[in-house]
Amino acid sequence: MSEIFNSFKEASSFAKSKSIELGVLHKIIKIDNKWTVLSKDEKFIKKEPTKEEIDLRKKVQALEERIEAFESAQRREEERAKREREENKLKAEQERKDYLQRQKETYLSFSSEKLTELSLSYLADDLSLEDDEFQILLPILRPCLESLREEAEKDRLDFLNERKEYYLSLQEDVLDKLWLESDGLSESEKEMLRRALRHKKGWTQVP
Repeated sequence: MSEIFNSFKEASSFAKSKSIELGVLHKIIKIDNKWTVLSKDEKFIKKEPTKEEIDLRKKVQALEERIEAFESAQRREEERAKREREENKLKAEQERKDYLQRQKETYLSFSSEKLTELSLSYLADDLSLEDDEFQILLPILRPCLESLREEAEKDRLDFLNERKEYYLSLQEDVLDKLWLESDGLSESEKEMLRRALRHKKGWTQVP
């Protein structure tokens, strides 16, 4: 009786063991994609499939084709969904780009008063903008921010000069009292008070 195997190695091993067991040589022949082991004088008789086997094969083939059709349809749907996501992403990026360009043109058209208002909001950390829009606005605000910085520095120096003149106009005992209560002063004003006090005491020539 012939035996059928999927690989030559399996068929060869089986043929060898049968040859030793029965003392009869066995041969291996390839039928389609299978390997068949036969005794030396045995002939292979191809068995014709029955009607039931043929019908079964047709059903299996039909099912495999249907499964392949479903899988193919699923792949097409996945590819379509991927293309749609990519198209939506590109569309959103372009819309954002167009929006930023319009915002840039709007910011450039603002009056100096409006830019000053935005600059003060920026300094107060009160601007609710996305990073990309903020990167467009900041270069436009920079000249105004620099002007505000210079103005603030000038105001600070004017204030310190006023305080300096004020401290120099006070008597030594008043300055002593102010020094004892100076913990709440800024470092700049506290240093000015210290110099004025040392000058009043005659420890330095220049206040």
